[in-house]
Amino acid sequence: MQLYFSLEHLPREAAECEACLQRLHDRLEVTKGVKRVSIERPERRVWVEVEESADLSRIEETARKIMSEVALGYAHETLRIGGMDCPACAKDIEKAVASMEGVLACSVDFTSRRMSVEFDLNRVGIEAIQRTIRQMGYSAQELFRWEPISSPKEILMLAIGGAFWLSALFVTEPRIVQGSLLLIAALVSGWKMLLSGIFSLLRANFTMNALMTIAVIGAAAIGEWQEAALVTWLFALGNIIQSGAMLKTQDEIRKLVQSAPKIARCKSNGGVVERDVYEVVPGDLVEVLPFAQVPIDGVVEEGSSTINYSMLTGESEPTYVEIGSKVLAGGINEGGYLLIRCEKPFTDTLYAKTLELIEEGQRKPTPQQELIDRFSAWYTPTVIFAALVLAVLPPLMQWKTWYVSLHQAFWLLMVACPCALVISTPVATARALGVASKIGALIKGGGKLELASRIKHWIFDKTGTLTYGRLEVRNVELLGSFSREEVLHLACALAKRSAHPVANAIARLKTGEDLPEVQELRVEPGKGISGKVNGKTVLLGSAQFTGGAQEGKGTVAYLSLDGEPIARFDLAEKPKEEARNAIREMKNEGMKITLLSGDDEHAVRNLAEYLEIENYIAKASPQEKSEVVEKITQKEQTAVVGDGINDVAAMQRSTLPIAMGAAGAASAIEAADIVLLNDEIASIPRIVRLSKSYRTIIIQNVVFSLFTKGLLLAAGFMTPLPYWLAVVGDMGVSLLVIGNALRLRA
Repeated sequence: MQLYFSLEHLPREAAECEACLQRLHDRLEVTKGVKRVSIERPERRVWVEVEESADLSRIEETARKIMSEVALGYAHETLRIGGMDCPACAKDIEKAVASMEGVLACSVDFTSRRMSVEFDLNRVGIEAIQRTIRQMGYSAQELFRWEPISSPKEILMLAIGGAFWLSALFVTEPRIVQGSLLLIAALVSGWKMLLSGIFSLLRANFTMNALMTIAVIGAAAIGEWQEAALVTWLFALGNIIQSGAMLKTQDEIRKLVQSAPKIARCKSNGGVVERDVYEVVPGDLVEVLPFAQVPIDGVVEEGSSTINYSMLTGESEPTYVEIGSKVLAGGINEGGYLLIRCEKPFTDTLYAKTLELIEEGQRKPTPQQELIDRFSAWYTPTVIFAALVLAVLPPLMQWKTWYVSLHQAFWLLMVACPCALVISTPVATARALGVASKIGALIKGGGKLELASRIKHWIFDKTGTLTYGRLEVRNVELLGSFSREEVLHLACALAKRSAHPVANAIARLKTGEDLPEVQELRVEPGKGISGKVNGKTVLLGSAQFTGGAQEGKGTVAYLSLDGEPIARFDLAEKPKEEARNAIREMKNEGMKITLLSGDDEHAVRNLAEYLEIENYIAKASPQEKSEVVEKITQKEQTAVVGDGINDVAAMQRSTLPIAMGAAGAASAIEAADIVLLNDEIASIPRIVRLSKSYRTIIIQNVVFSLFTKGLLLAAGFMTPLPYWLAVVGDMGVSLLVIGNALRLRA
């Protein structure tokens, strides 16, 4: 027998923690009656195989108890790490923190600059972990804070180091004084590099800082004090410039992170209490003052205003909200006072999920990145071995002097770290995902973005995707002697008493006007509305209900007075304003377009003709949608764009599932690789253009990095070159790679 348990029963932090999941697995596996346990991460569930004679209710009770206790006594923290030069630095920090007593698991991601750590509260604290990281020469701070491009302390130290180096140029005698000045210059300007390098060497981890430390100490040992101090200063300067450039590639993501709501003004016991957004629970009343940020997702209980969601969706047009309207965390209240009832914890808000998914997307390596990582794994040891051979073999064979050989070997170490190559893809990914977020698109990884440019067949759902998802009256046909104004008065008087989509569309024809009073109002589900106005019977609804003519094609409603039809209303969904141009643009790029809908033939055909889509399929059930997509995907790569639960199966059968974010169902958003937070189809051609540019930039970065690195290595083998050229060349390549990534636009 088999049992399944959702990981949703775990505390949120535990569901993402490898150590917690391993403890869950181990404890379930020794439960009486359990034969085998498997944790299925993608499906977010635990599969348990049990013995035939096992007590299922007892196992279920035990499993839920284990899930509730698995994280007790342990803390999970996520920190923002600053000062890393390349992925090797991230691995170095990961190893150092993981080796601390009381730390159970640690993961550091270079691209998003995040560290996730789980530790035993009784054995170690977060302050000790942060202290260890700082001792290595890096910064560690709260997740929603971002490292500055350069601190005043770093700039001051660099200036002092430069001053000591310049002084040494003029004070040449006695030699001990000059040597002391150069030593101070190197220590002051390069303390972070030297500190980090020493920590890395102690763990036999050959990061860029470790290789530079060996090279600088070696250069000083052979008497090149002036060059050793200069390259240390240049390396520190290059790191400051490189860090600033790399942060620039994450500008949009950084702005989104830093603008996250932090405090909520909660009503409590007749007063107002400020709380951390993570402490607000569903049901709490939160007030939002004019020009303040909305801290949670909820429903307006009091007041009206306009909310600007441009930071979240890229849509600059403010949204009007009133009592009953839903509002999202992250929006800016541009008008009046609002009182909002919280609907979900902050961690479940669209804002928080957007932040998490964007940064998770940065952490997902592209195929190119995985290949580069495998290349780097043997590249650095190979270069170190080559430097060792270059230092020892030529003098032993009497081909070169010891000085020349050691000089070349240390020069080689200075350019050995494949930093430019390793960061060539991550910086482009971070920049691309940030640019995408600015236009309201959430992309779950660089690999998914790259895939967008290879899609040839785009399949669109209709309702909520290409249309606004609500009906509107296209035509009012008068069937009697009553004027249009009289007909609308009667129809709207009834329609405003119903929540049916057809009634809502008719009710919108007259807003804010005095309407006649309706007596004996009755709503007939599936038929229409009836009532008496001035003693006369008024019916609004289907042809059969009102005595109207044949239904005809599309959505139709009739209005009758005392049994005589006096008006006919033709309704249809309103196409999204930008959809026609977006579809046309995609077709001009040679893409195939198919409209796939469960709606009736007439409605689907009319929309297809309006949008100039030749291929359309109507009256398709969710199962039929799935089968159609699967059949097409077997022949060519497809993307399915949808918003509802009925689209999920079809989306999962496609090469690239895309969901409408604001209007979309949670299941559709979960299944998608790309989420359009602004619900705009016009974002798709922009994503395709971004995808093409992204692929081009990555190829350029990789080729340029390999070419220049090869050139520098070859030059170092052939003849002794000044050390400063090695640093300038290596840093220069990294800066050019980053600068190239900054050219990405949507």
